[in-house]
Amino acid sequence: MTGKRGRVLAMPAILACMTVAVAACNPPADPLDLQAALNAEVDAIAGGGRYVEPAAEELATVRQAMAALCSDSGRANALLEPLGYAATAFTDDALGGRTLHLVREDADPAAGRRGWGLYVIDCGALTAPVVEVPHPVSDTGTEQLGLQLFARADAGALLIAGSKRGPDGAPSDVAHAAASVFSTIHLGLLTEDRQVVQLHGFAAAEHVDLTQQAVVSSGSTDPEHASLAQAVSGTLDAAGISVCRFGASNTCSDLGATSNVQGESTRDAGAWFVHVELNEDTRAHRADEVIDAVSDALQAQKER
Repeated sequence: MTGKRGRVLAMPAILACMTVAVAACNPPADPLDLQAALNAEVDAIAGGGRYVEPAAEELATVRQAMAALCSDSGRANALLEPLGYAATAFTDDALGGRTLHLVREDADPAAGRRGWGLYVIDCGALTAPVVEVPHPVSDTGTEQLGLQLFARADAGALLIAGSKRGPDGAPSDVAHAAASVFSTIHLGLLTEDRQVVQLHGFAAAEHVDLTQQAVVSSGSTDPEHASLAQAVSGTLDAAGISVCRFGASNTCSDLGATSNVQGESTRDAGAWFVHVELNEDTRAHRADEVIDAVSDALQAQKER
């Protein structure tokens, strides 16, 4: 890939572990079923789990914990424990047996959830794609699509928000909330040219002007940012999934993610962002084709 599209981050927080001790990024790991962990998180969200807006000092603690995660998981856990979160090193045979870190809520259920999300980090793949699901349960099935894409694309991170979206402007809508744990962890993962895929869903009945099954956008009308979005559009088209390509001349029923805060920060870092919206029928019945198409696009863009 060529060209610089924005300000380059000097050293993302999570990547800092690579300069400390590579061996420390691979602590002893126990077997864990990530699918089961995700299902439990989804059940908690669907069951009406609340969202507690984090304070600035709590976000600063999360930032410190994630910076320590790959080099000193003990310190990361010591920082996370007062927040009701824990980090666990694990292996999952379904994911090729690689060592991963799972960061999730670990509070006493009687104390109530904070709803800050579930995160999977591969400390050995800190330039591989990042898969993000900001509206689990609200955008039905996107959390499962996210896990499938994480596995299929050998991604380096999976970010799943911890509550329903809520109304427009709600702090629980993490795609539009910079002051969230989701955004804080996202920022710590950014490196120049890293690929970030965000999965969303829309209801066809609420967008009757949109005849396509999917909307693909870089979040910007600037063609300089369009390479990954173009690649994803092409592979979805080739799979027989009709795509509305967001751009200056086509707003795609206002589903272009122009106010998405992760998209903005990704572009500012000189990385690649793609926002993929899928209607309910496509999410329910063509998941495998979508995952294969997006994964192929990630690989194709990387090879350019």
